[in-house]
Amino acid sequence: MEKMKKWLFILAAVVFGGSLFADKILSFYIDWLWFESHGIASVLWTVLISQFGFGLLVGVLFFLLTFGFLNRVHKKTSHLPILLSDQVRREVPLLDFMASNLKLIILIAPLVLAFMTGLVMAQQWEIILQYLNASPYGEVDPIFGKDISFYFFILPLWLL
Repeated sequence: MEKMKKWLFILAAVVFGGSLFADKILSFYIDWLWFESHGIASVLWTVLISQFGFGLLVGVLFFLLTFGFLNRVHKKTSHLPILLSDQVRREVPLLDFMASNLKLIILIAPLVLAFMTGLVMAQQWEIILQYLNASPYGEVDPIFGKDISFYFFILPLWLL
């Protein structure tokens, strides 16, 4: 009976997890079928690789910067005691928990923030590809003297 409960729990978890991502999976499958039917599946893979690569790059950079900064601050200040009065410990037990698990928080908080930042920045894949594949228009802006392609391909990246 215990084994059956375990399998039912696993099945329920798979169904729940699948239902969370069912729309994304179905959307990807439909896109893949459409691109394949037109013989341009490489376009779909370019989009997916660009999204994943840019999101991963930004996420890793964000993690390295924030974790490095927080870890350095912790190393320089870890010899200082965390002073919490007994009244504060009773009224706000979360502070006591955070003080005792600071090393773990310094690792997990940047990981979570880096993951979210990577997801958000992965949506900007078009701007990156426009920047990387910019080509001149051949006409110059009369006011600033820049090629017009600057405003379409390079400036949007600067505005991120």
